[in-house]
Amino acid sequence: MNKWQADLFDVLREMHTEQELANRIGWTATELGFDHYSYGLWLPLPLSCPAMECISNTPIEWQQRYRQMKYAQVDPVVLHARRSREPLVWTDAVLDRQPALQADARRHGLCSGWTQASTNAQGMRGVLTLSRHAPTLSAAELVHKEADLRWLAYMAHLFLSNLIMKRREPQAPVALTDREAEVLRWTGDGKTTGEISSILEISDNTVNYHLKNAVAKLRAANKTSAVVMALTQGLLAR
Repeated sequence: MNKWQADLFDVLREMHTEQELANRIGWTATELGFDHYSYGLWLPLPLSCPAMECISNTPIEWQQRYRQMKYAQVDPVVLHARRSREPLVWTDAVLDRQPALQADARRHGLCSGWTQASTNAQGMRGVLTLSRHAPTLSAAELVHKEADLRWLAYMAHLFLSNLIMKRREPQAPVALTDREAEVLRWTGDGKTTGEISSILEISDNTVNYHLKNAVAKLRAANKTSAVVMALTQGLLAR
């Protein structure tokens, strides 16, 4: 970690609101040669219809246009970030796949950019995109800046994802007992009640008792949903 990266970590760690963090990310993006930033966090639930929460300083008109045209469903930058944590430099080869989106973005001053997805300890994925009116990053510029760009993407995800999830789940954190967590882990591994009772040397009724308590604490619909919710909240880590 170089001094610039260490300083950025120290500064972001002391910020306690999304707006403070967003402003600093925007300032750092400018320092690295970009006009705008966009941070998106894929929410862990519901699994069947994942949504993304976004924070951005791109022009409001562009944000409205992007939503109106449902560009997130076809944006090659977003599709790349969903399946890879490798950074992506916007090139014609990438953007030409969606010429209407590309033309719209350029009309709003987003002519070139850089995108990086990150995953936090709970497995939630976020993506930082830096964009600008200037030409595509050259190979020389990328070599000079890539380590700092990657660090900014990771720091943005680390701190913003934490604040966003706290805002979305303001209730007191769930506290599972050791046995409830253990039963959910085995359930997540596909074990039946009978198999779990044999593994843990407890009765079927006791297994079901712990499952019922965990489901109630997590306000889940059933034990499968409880496993998913516990995983997304980091409650099953050993």
